[in-house]
Amino acid sequence: MLRVASCALLVVLLTVVGCPAASFFNPDANVAEGEGEGEISGEPPADPCAPVADGTASIVEGDALDVVIRCSTGKVVTFEVPSIPALPAGLALAADNHLRWQTDLDDATVVDVEVRDPDTREKVIVHVAVADAFGIEGNVAVVDPLAYTEEFGLPVVFLSAQPQREEYVAAQLVAAGHRYRIETKLRGASSLGYPKRSFTLKFEQTDRFYLPAREGQRTADSFADKKKVVLTSTFDDNAYVRQRLSYQVWNRTGAAAGREHITIQSTSVVVYIDGDYFGLYTMTDHVDRDLFEESLGLEDGGQLYKSINHDANFRNTDNPSAGYERRDEPDVDVIEPFSDMNALVMFANTSNDDDFASGLDAHIAVDDVINWWVFATAITGEDSYGKNAYFYRPSVAINADGVERTPVFRFAPWDFNQSFGQSWEASRTGSDIAADEGWPMDTNKLWDRLAHGVRSAEVRAIYGEVIRGNLDEAVVLGLFEAMQAETELAARKDASVWADDYDGYFGGRGGDDYDSEVQLIRDWIPARWSYLREHFPTN
Repeated sequence: MLRVASCALLVVLLTVVGCPAASFFNPDANVAEGEGEGEISGEPPADPCAPVADGTASIVEGDALDVVIRCSTGKVVTFEVPSIPALPAGLALAADNHLRWQTDLDDATVVDVEVRDPDTREKVIVHVAVADAFGIEGNVAVVDPLAYTEEFGLPVVFLSAQPQREEYVAAQLVAAGHRYRIETKLRGASSLGYPKRSFTLKFEQTDRFYLPAREGQRTADSFADKKKVVLTSTFDDNAYVRQRLSYQVWNRTGAAAGREHITIQSTSVVVYIDGDYFGLYTMTDHVDRDLFEESLGLEDGGQLYKSINHDANFRNTDNPSAGYERRDEPDVDVIEPFSDMNALVMFANTSNDDDFASGLDAHIAVDDVINWWVFATAITGEDSYGKNAYFYRPSVAINADGVERTPVFRFAPWDFNQSFGQSWEASRTGSDIAADEGWPMDTNKLWDRLAHGVRSAEVRAIYGEVIRGNLDEAVVLGLFEAMQAETELAARKDASVWADDYDGYFGGRGGDDYDSEVQLIRDWIPARWSYLREHFPTN
């Protein structure tokens, strides 16, 4: 894929589909009686073509498409396009084998054009994508949202109206050529004040959400059978990928052998609201009981809590449930709400070192806690060290032998606009922030006791192994570079729309323009990992 610096410049997106060798022969030829297998009578086989397409197949409305179809074997042939399905008006294959289209400002669409050799039936699929020219004088809103499935290689979703409050309202959503009846609401805390806000989307039980990753999106997740998803604003991130990068890093953490932790799917999508372009968003799973139960195979009916402020630091013995809210409550409470969280907090504060080391896994999956510490401190997600975390404890637990055991909390992380060199209010942060002293330990007593107690050598060794293994510098930097390449054109378009609002809202506290912010992360990751390797050496 050619990386370009302007939304008005273009990217080639071509897919070649090969045909089986038998299709190279005359389909009407017969095998003569008595001849050996594979010997063909009648007309000789046609020369192979192996068609390819050269040129620009992804453009912006108002630009001209010109793709040349040729045989890679050198064969000379006049190609053809099947009459069904019909091509958009103005898009045609000429006698000189050029697929041309001079687009207008109402031609935003995505269509796959099959071009084939009439002799061999070999074909090439030209993936034509015409991006909406939002902001250009005379531009017409997207005519057919069902056909406009991508923009600059990213999925597009159309929301019928922007919700105005934190209670669900009915709406419609179009994605991947399908129209959904949904409910949507505003979500977030500080982001509720953004001009470009975040939303929760809730789908009907009989029509759950499906959105496959587009070809070429190697760092994006596909969404299938989802009851809820979240559209998270990128308004506070001039690089546009911090949230996604954080979840991809979490999904790869895998600190220690043992129970797998929950994974949170994410992708970048272009959002239109009420027919108009609205911006580039991060789409993620909605963390709720269903996500825990379905992704980890946990039993239904448990308690889900979210830590909402820094009182949720596992230190408050006077009011152990301070800082936590119940979320997605079960139909019937099997236990007294908060009694399990209170027990965890009290254990963290009253147990001696040996009992804490041996008994913590009776309350919470210790692997989850270690993974959380490694992941969050590596990316300096400081606003998610104690708060912005989800804890789910199922009503019952069954081990591999079918025997009931005491259920324990499982963990899921959330909210990472503060990460990779940026704070939650968009100011800059350093790469040399301690992971094992100061704020991380003050805001999370579970981390503190693991990092400095009986199991200190073990968990510090795990940290060192992870940042050299699953989360090696090259892995994390590679994820970032891939995401940046996938989102660049869409990010530049978003920046052209929201840059003034960003400067007005953050008042100079935030980062620079897109290019500077990308470079900041590109430099920050190696610097951070160098610091971490020094502080968590391996034997």
